[in-house]
Amino acid sequence: MNTLARIAASARRAPILTALLLAACGGNPPKESAAVVGALRIALAPHEGTTAVDEQIREVQARVKERVDVPRLERLATLYIGKARGSGDPGYYRLAEASADAMPQDGGGQHAAMLVRGHVRHALHDFAAAETIARRLVAERGMFLDHGLLGDVLLDLGRLEEARDVYQRMLDLKPCLQSYARAAHVRWLVGDIAGSRELLHMAASAGSHRDPESMAWVLARRATLELQANDAETALTYADAALERVVDHPQALLARGRALLALGDATQAEASLGKAVACYPLPEYLWAHADALRAGGREGDAARVEADLLRTGEREDPRTFAAWLATTGQHPETALRLAEAEFRIRQDALTADVLAAARVRMGDYSGAATAMQQALAVGPADARVRLHAAMVDIARGESGVAGSHLAAADAARAALLPSERALLADLRRRL
Repeated sequence: MNTLARIAASARRAPILTALLLAACGGNPPKESAAVVGALRIALAPHEGTTAVDEQIREVQARVKERVDVPRLERLATLYIGKARGSGDPGYYRLAEASADAMPQDGGGQHAAMLVRGHVRHALHDFAAAETIARRLVAERGMFLDHGLLGDVLLDLGRLEEARDVYQRMLDLKPCLQSYARAAHVRWLVGDIAGSRELLHMAASAGSHRDPESMAWVLARRATLELQANDAETALTYADAALERVVDHPQALLARGRALLALGDATQAEASLGKAVACYPLPEYLWAHADALRAGGREGDAARVEADLLRTGEREDPRTFAAWLATTGQHPETALRLAEAEFRIRQDALTADVLAAARVRMGDYSGAATAMQQALAVGPADARVRLHAAMVDIARGESGVAGSHLAAADAARAALLPSERALLADLRRRL
C-alpha cells in the first residue's frame, strides 16, 4: 500500500484517534480542534518500513501521542520530508504538511509550520509559493533555516547572486551542516571543486551521529563531487561511507553505482543501481541502471528499464527525463517541450543546459547557443554540461570551442554515464 493509500485508510479510524489525541492534549480540545485532530490523524497514520528513518518516524509519532507540541511535530515533519526525498514517494510530503497543520499556533508554531510548508512547496517545484513563504519567514523570524529555504528557492530560479548572499547570511547566523552544504553547492556551481570539497568536509565535521540521514546525504554529495573531479576510487570510498550511516541510502547507491561504472565494474554497479531504483525509481536512477545493464551485456533488461523510464519520466522528473532524451537523441519534440516548460519556472544553469541540448536536437542551433551561454555563465563544474556544450558547438561549426569543452568533459569522464561517454566519443569523431 502506498503512502497516500495508507492516509486514506487511516481516516476510517477517526473516532479512536480523536479520543486518543484529545487525551494527549489533556482532555481539552485545542482551538479549531476538528482541523487539528484531522491533521494529527493523518500525521500519525501507521508507518511502515525498516530503515533507521522509519524507526525514527515511529518513535516521534509515539512521542506526539504522548504530548502534542511544536518541537515534536516539527521533528516529525522534518523526518517525513527526508523520507519523501529519500524514497521518491510524494505522499510523505502530505504527511509533512499534516504535521504542520497540527502544530499549535503559539510557542512558535505558526512559523515552524510555515517553514515546513515552504520546504514542501519547494520540493514540489511550486517556487512562487515557496518564495513567498520564505520571504515572510525571513522578515518575521529570520532564523538560519529561514534563510536556507529562501536561498534554495532563489538558486532553483537561477538567481545565483541573490542565493549566495542569502546563504552567506545563513552561515553568519549558524555555521552548521546545513549551511556548509549549501555553500558547497554554490561553490560547485561556479566551478570551484576544491572550495566545494572543503565546505563538504566542514559540513560532515559539523554533522551529528544522531542525524545519520543528513550525514549520509553529505557523504553521498562528496562522492558525486569526486566523480566530477574524475576520481572514481575516492568517490566509491565516500559512497560506501554514506551507506555505513544509512543502509540503502538512494543517493549513496547512485553515487556508488556511477563510481563502479567509471571503474569498469558493470556487475557491481548494476547491483547498487538496482537497489537504488527499487526505492527511488526516478529518471536519473533509471538512466544509470539501464546504462549499467547494457554495459554488462544485458540488453533486454536495459530495454525494459528504459521502457519504464519512457513511461514514468515525464511525470516523475521532467528535467532529467528531457536530459536523457536529448543526450541519447530520442523523441526530440518531447525533450524540447519538457525543457521549455521547466525553463519557464526555473532558469538555473542546469535547466538552461537541458534546454540547449533539446534545442540542438531539434535543429535550433541559435536558440541552443543562447541557452548554453546562460548555462555556462556561472561556470558549473559539471561534465554533462560541458558535453552538451560541445554538442552545441559542433552543430554550429565551432570546432575550436567544441574541442575545449570536449577536453573538459573528458577530464571529468568519471562523472559521465556510459551513454554519455558514447556521445563523447561520437562528438570526437565529428570534430
